[in-house]
Amino acid sequence: GAPNTLEQVVAGVRSVEPGPGGAVVTTEFGEQVRADRVVLAVGNYPPAHPPGIPEAFLASPKYVRDPWK
Repeated sequence: GAPNTLEQVVAGVRSVEPGPGGAVVTTEFGEQVRADRVVLAVGNYPPAHPPGIPEAFLASPKYVRDPWK
C-alpha cells in the first residue's frame, strides 16, 4: 500500500463531513480536503491559577499566570 503521509493545513474550517473511510474538510477558502483522520487543533487555553494562592499575590505584578503570553 501507499506510505502514510501527514499534511498540515492551516485554515479556518467551514465543515467536516464524515464519510466511508474518512472525512471531507471544507476550508474557509472553499478548498475541500479528503482525510482519513481529522485533528482540530484549537490551541492552548490559559493555565488555571494554582490552588491555595492568596488573592493579593494573584493581583501582584510579580505573578505571571500565562508565561507564554
